[in-house]
Amino acid sequence: MDKVTLEIRCGNAAFENFPEDEVGRILRNLANNIEKGGLGDAPCIQSLIDRNGNVVGQVNIT
Repeated sequence: MDKVTLEIRCGNAAFENFPEDEVGRILRNLANNIEKGGLGDAPCIQSLIDRNGNVVGQVNIT
């Protein structure tokens, strides 16, 4: 792994009341996946999903 690029779009209902909680939840899920090796070998692109099941961004690992 050389570089991790991450984008989260916070413009939908999952972020309305407590956006920091939803961003934190998404980042914790991502960290757990990375620690478990769940992203596979680099290069890798994975969608980031909000609590409502919507794709709100992606992480790109190279």
